[in-house]
Amino acid sequence: MSGPFRNTAGDGLLHPIPLLAIGLLLVNDHVLKAAFPGPVTGKLSDIAGLVLLPLALIAMLELAVVALRRPPVAIGPRGAVAVVVVVAVAFAATKLTPLGAEAYRNGLGLLQWPFRAILAVATAMPVAAPVPVSFIADPGDVLVLPMVLVPLGVALRRSRRRGAVQETHPA
Repeated sequence: MSGPFRNTAGDGLLHPIPLLAIGLLLVNDHVLKAAFPGPVTGKLSDIAGLVLLPLALIAMLELAVVALRRPPVAIGPRGAVAVVVVVAVAFAATKLTPLGAEAYRNGLGLLQWPFRAILAVATAMPVAAPVPVSFIADPGDVLVLPMVLVPLGVALRRSRRRGAVQETHPA
């Protein structure tokens, strides 16, 4: 495929919507939460995460395909729906169940550990074991769950565009 509408593995994260979600997450978590702690800034983080996470997972799947030396692919409509459903169910589980909350606390702590270990080594400090993150489950957060429709729309539009390009420019 060639032309201005060619999809590349992972390029869904370059759409303006995930870029805005990254900006919102950074500003909210590093500025607004300190200045205005409360339910609004908590919901803003959830919104940004629900928009960004599905698109990041889709990008990682596409990049994994490339890393496995397979022909580059964009995740199709079924794959996009599956990723969004998994994110929505996991989000609801973290907010509504003790097991989901504990899995989130430990999982995010484990994901942060390599970065903390690198920082410790770089500053000649001992490398600590992974530490669960602080997390307070708020069942009211599920009110923002419909935001998963935003990344689904981005992914489906990207998938349709890819299909139209393939029809006019077969590989």
